[in-house]
Amino acid sequence: MNGSLDPVVSRYKVAFWKTQDSIRSLMVDSLAEAQKIAAHCEKMGFIVTIMELQQVEGGAYEWKLLEGGVSPFFEILTQLYRHRLLAGAGMVGIYLWGRSREP
Repeated sequence: MNGSLDPVVSRYKVAFWKTQDSIRSLMVDSLAEAQKIAAHCEKMGFIVTIMELQQVEGGAYEWKLLEGGVSPFFEILTQLYRHRLLAGAGMVGIYLWGRSREP
């Protein structure tokens, strides 16, 4: 791990990423600042989400997803992930059905 661990936790967090193997985040004290960072990150080609700290308990952090970034898609992404085997089987079924209709 590069850098030092900073125990400071701010009220808002902006998470951003371009690849599937690494997520970066910044914590700030105001929503306006979080939105400004998120807008800049999106212009730079990052996928972003803005979160607000809800609870800290025993080293665990609970974050609420706020408007902006990918937050409107989290529900469908969560459902797709939960049902990924069924969705994959359905895609294979549709593909095979389409192939069976070819002359």
